[in-house]
Amino acid sequence: MMRTMLESILLFLVPFGVYALWITLARRFGFDSPTFSQVATYLAAVGLILVALSFITLGIFAERHQDAYVPAHMENGQLIEGQFK
Repeated sequence: MMRTMLESILLFLVPFGVYALWITLARRFGFDSPTFSQVATYLAAVGLILVALSFITLGIFAERHQDAYVPAHMENGQLIEGQFK
């Protein structure tokens, strides 16, 4: 779960990183670049689209278990971990 959240956050931040790189290169080579406030909405929208696409891709290609899940339980005084059977 943590990995999925971290991947989503990183995917959301990718457009902002690309834009920061563009601003850096534009200043270095003298190009005229728009201000951040003009493109922040577009960057957030692209980031959200990337996150949505990652969720869709995860839903399509995620590993599916055909077995039933047996939760963790006590058996003869020992804890048996949850597993698919």
